[in-house]
Amino acid sequence: MSLKDRLRRLTSGSGDRNDAPSVDQPDRAVAAQQGDGADDEWSALSASLKETEFGTFVHRIRRLSAADLPGTASMAHVKRHAEALAALCASNCRVVPEELLFFDTETTGLGVGAGNVPFLLGFGYLEGDGLVIEQCLMRHPGEEAAVLSYFNESLRRFRHVVTYNGKSFDWPVLRSRFVLNRLDLKDDHICHMDWLYPSRRLWRSVLPSCSLGNVEAAVLGMERESDVPGSLAPTLYFRYLSEGDAGLLHGVLLHNERDVVALAGLTGLFARLLDGRVDADRMETAELIDLAEWLDKKGKPELSDALYRRAMARPLDELRHEAMRLAAACKRRGWWREAAELWRLAANVRTADAEPFVELAKFYEHRDKRPDLALSFAEQAKEAALKRLSMCSGAEKAKQRLLLDALNRRIRRLEDKCAKTNIQPADTWYAGELF
Repeated sequence: MSLKDRLRRLTSGSGDRNDAPSVDQPDRAVAAQQGDGADDEWSALSASLKETEFGTFVHRIRRLSAADLPGTASMAHVKRHAEALAALCASNCRVVPEELLFFDTETTGLGVGAGNVPFLLGFGYLEGDGLVIEQCLMRHPGEEAAVLSYFNESLRRFRHVVTYNGKSFDWPVLRSRFVLNRLDLKDDHICHMDWLYPSRRLWRSVLPSCSLGNVEAAVLGMERESDVPGSLAPTLYFRYLSEGDAGLLHGVLLHNERDVVALAGLTGLFARLLDGRVDADRMETAELIDLAEWLDKKGKPELSDALYRRAMARPLDELRHEAMRLAAACKRRGWWREAAELWRLAANVRTADAEPFVELAKFYEHRDKRPDLALSFAEQAKEAALKRLSMCSGAEKAKQRLLLDALNRRIRRLEDKCAKTNIQPADTWYAGELF
């Protein structure tokens, strides 16, 4: 019965009952969803109907052996290196492989408000050397409580939930649906790992975007063939609600399944990286530095130091555009000589930027005790700042003026030092070979 017909019945106090649609005659879509052939219809999608105390929903379960999973999504990596994932938990709690739950949803929209319904919950977990994936699908909104209650019960067995943008999207949507259905989500014991954030940290410099599809293709090497884009999932679900054809959801189920497999693959990869299993030779220089910065923030300074050293061993042509970032890391570690060489490299390619010259002036004044070289760099920094001042406006112009004031004070101080020690200003600032 359409909404318009229902409103007509509610607002009309009298009338011919023969004109009103009968509530005893369900429409074609509902009949298809609830009829006698429902089990056969879903069995074609390797699914079945599951009964709960809150009602019925469609349940699909897949058991993928090690041979069914791509090599990059091997569950052996997860089991072998899972304990290293503790560095990503706020409480630094121990990570048990069998207590990891890989979770993804398909929803009717993109918002996190009450109107967005997660019509499909997909979650995976380890079983032996393979992966079990369960999918809970509601045939209509009336089955939402059954889906949520089943997932709530399943959640009790796990301590770590792994998602991709789940902290900002999937989990808030799930929480709101529990509230609306007057159910209590039992997640107080859960530690949430969201792989979107480390993916952005590690691959933002080398990937056009850090969507799950891009990351799994570029990093895990998992290509999807004939995949239904996630953006089409709501459209196909609404078509199913209208037409009652379960076959419309086949691609949506496969897309969700592959998302769960990708989450498991990324879990193994991050666990290996945190455990020091890094194939640095296959990484680009920017990616290597991003990984070193990430490991440093996650409390792995030894691994981070080794990667910075590997980055500094790259050819100069590869280092030019990353020299300032790498120099900043060297400065934090007190590797002053390496930092100075990197600033000199950056000064060669960033002649319009005063920053490398400023850093070199500081180094030669305070660390190397060479006021003549420091003065030369300070003057070149002033020249670069003046060029920048002529090309900028607003807040940037004010920033450059402050920099010029500081440089003028530094130059006067260095001139006084050179005069007192009878040192002639350096004719050239460049000396020696890099590294």
